[in-house]
Order: sequence, then C-alpha cells, then structure tokens
Amino acid sequence: MNIIEIFVDAIRNLGANKLRSGLTMLGVIIGVSAVISMSSIVEGGKQMTVEMIEKMGTNLLSVRPKRMDKEDLLKFSGRSKGLRYGDAELIKASVPYVEQLTPVINFQTQLRYGDKDRSGMVEGVLESYREIRNYDVGRGRFLSEEDAKKFKKVAVVGTEVVSDLFGKVDPLGKDLQIGNQRFVVIGVLQEKGSLHGINYDDTILVPATTAMKLLTGNDTLNSFIVKVDQRHNMQKADRMIHELMMKRHDGVEDFAIRSQDELLRNTELIIFTFRVILGGTAALSLLVGGIGIMNIMLVTVTERTAEIGLRKALGASRRAILFQFLIESTAISLLGGLIGILFGVALGTGFGWLAQRAITGWTAVILPSAVILGFFFAMTVGMTFGLYPAYKAAQLDPAEALRYQ
Repeated sequence: MNIIEIFVDAIRNLGANKLRSGLTMLGVIIGVSAVISMSSIVEGGKQMTVEMIEKMGTNLLSVRPKRMDKEDLLKFSGRSKGLRYGDAELIKASVPYVEQLTPVINFQTQLRYGDKDRSGMVEGVLESYREIRNYDVGRGRFLSEEDAKKFKKVAVVGTEVVSDLFGKVDPLGKDLQIGNQRFVVIGVLQEKGSLHGINYDDTILVPATTAMKLLTGNDTLNSFIVKVDQRHNMQKADRMIHELMMKRHDGVEDFAIRSQDELLRNTELIIFTFRVILGGTAALSLLVGGIGIMNIMLVTVTERTAEIGLRKALGASRRAILFQFLIESTAISLLGGLIGILFGVALGTGFGWLAQRAITGWTAVILPSAVILGFFFAMTVGMTFGLYPAYKAAQLDPAEALRYQ
C-alpha cells in the first residue's frame, strides 16, 4: 500500500468508530483551541497596553522623589531637599539629549462652577507637557509660554471635568474655581482614556508657575518629565540626569529616575508570565489528549491483531505495519488539531468581541504563529504517542496473530 492508500484506510477506520474517535480527539481539540484562543486574548491585551503607553508619550524619563526608608530618613535628615523647580531648569539647560521637559505639580483640591462642585486632580505644567504626553486639544487652546511667564490664571480641562461641572454649557471662557482661586477655562482636551489607574480625562492643567505662586505657595515638584530626542540616547540621558541631580542634592539620592522602557519591559514580563501559564495549561491538555490517543491505539492494535497477522502473511513488512498505525494516530491528532484551530479562532474572536465591549481598545489578535504552533503540536502529539502502539503492532508474530481470537 502506498501512503495515500494507507491514509485513506486510516480515515475509513476512524469513521467506523466515530464516537470513540471523537472522544480520542477531545484532548487535542481542547489543547489546540486553548493555545489559539488564549494567545489571541493575551496578544490583544499586550497591544492595547503598549498602545496606551505610547499614547502617553514616547522616549520619556520621569524623575520623582524617592521613597526613603527609616534608615535613609535618619541618614539624610535635614539634607534632603526634594524635587525643586530649579532641578528641572538645570536638567533642561545642561543635558544635550533633552528635547522637551516639563515640571509637574499635582494635587487634589476642590473645584466649583456655579452651583456644582467636586474634588479634582490639578496639575501644574508647562507648554511642553502637550507634546510630551501627546495631548490634543479638542476646543480652545493649550497652555502657552506666555501664560507661565505672566502667572496667568488659566486652565485646560479634561472631558470628564466638563461633563461633571459644566454639563451642556460651553466651558470656554467660563470661570472655574480651583481651591480659593478663579481660573478661566481656555481649552478642553480630547478624550485620552486611562492607564494604570490614572484617568487622563479627569484632570485640570494650569501653568506650573501659577500653581507654585497661588495654589501651593512653594517650588516643590511632584516630578518632572523629560522627553529624550532619540531612543538610543535614553541611557545616556538617564546617566547624565542622575549625575547632575546627585551634585545638586549634595550626594543625597532622594530622587528616582524611571524610564518608559522599564514600563514596557515590565509589561512584556507580565505578558510572558501569562503566556507561560496558558502554554502550560494547553500543554497539559495536549498531554492528556496524547495519552488518550495511545490508549485507543493500543486497543485498536488488540482488536485488529488477526488483521495484522493476515497482512504480514500476505507479505506486509514490519515497516509498512508500523507506518500504517502511525499514520492512523497522526490522522486522529491532525483532525483534532484542525477542529481545535477552528474552535480556537471562533473562541478567540468571541472573547475579543466581549473584551472590546468591557474594555475599550482590547480585542483579540489571532496570531498566525499560534495557529501554526497548534497544528505542529497536534502532529507531534499524534506521532509521539502513536509510536509505541505502532511499534507493538509491527512486532507481532504473524502465526500468533492469525490464531488470536
């Protein structure tokens, strides 16, 4: 028999025991569909997270006050200055790789317009914040350099602030009370979304200089954000900023520099962990499916012992018998793999549809590599777990096999 005849005969044998064949394939179907559907959800989540991070700006370094333990507090007592506006000015003037820089002063305070009031997050920033954080203004304008120089009491607000305080009233030109000061709304930001628990649409931006003079009364910063000119200069800029800050702070490392690349690496690590867990689950299902295939093939060899003896008596070689049963086990696994691929794509698409409605921007991404991997695993399982039953069939003695009842 040639390979085509053997394959057709294998499919015919599977069709003769449909229920048994279906149950045998079940482990492979579950394993392959799990690989494809789960990888599509994880990949969709990864793409959404990366897009959100990049939407908040690229090539960024964030300098923040360092959380010091009791030992550090005692050691640097009276020497730690915290972040100051002058730190940001020094870095901007001294580091050649800095394309943009903005100080950030943020605090929670009471907001009021007319008879409506609520608490809100206010951020004191400079004009460069718009480019650094990839903000777009939907209406009006953004903060300008002149606003900062003249300590103007102007504000740019997010869409949620507009919805909560102004309702259907056009906020442009209206007075918004921030704390005990009145600011004029000059712009409304386009909707941006949330990332890591921060709602970027629920924010009020005012000039940093105005915030220091009228709202906080000091030049202390919560952070400052640096946009580096080129990605390959990130480490150089990080190193130079660290050296300058250490000199300015008299050797006290009361600050921490965080790179956007670090955030992306952490995201990749989380995604990799999910992939390992899901891959382990899928591998376990395929292992169970493989054991099922081996058991059924052993039963099949026992049931067809007389047939094997007859074929050997008619001149069939051990290799031909081994090849026949190996093709049968592989056919079971491949057919289960194909069904698993269809189920996996359908489940991934369905989960993606549900995820997109639960979390904006999250959808399933069916990876061709996952489909190929699932098919490869299915073929490998069939060949691996079918090898022993096929070998056992090939080693049967023809005379003994013909006498088997």
